[in-house]
Amino acid sequence: MRKWRALTGLGPWWLVALVVAGGLTAVAMGHIRSGGYVAAGGVALAAVLRAVLPAPRGGGLEIRSRWLDVLMLVVATAALVAVFTLVRIRIPPV
Repeated sequence: MRKWRALTGLGPWWLVALVVAGGLTAVAMGHIRSGGYVAAGGVALAAVLRAVLPAPRGGGLEIRSRWLDVLMLVVATAALVAVFTLVRIRIPPV
């Protein structure tokens, strides 16, 4: 029971991790751009959740001050969107 409580202490971090993992899985399956956008959406979701959730409910999203966390997550989202928009990867047909 103690281990379960430790895992639930991460709060909404699990939802963010699930969305980002789904995006990275799509990237690994060859859907490079759309999977990257899903992963960026997961990071953007983390920024929104960190901005709106009260302090004890943020769980694993709380690292620094609220607005520094939000700023860093927004910058990471913009970087992911830029990378997956600008990089052209051609996968030869099998």
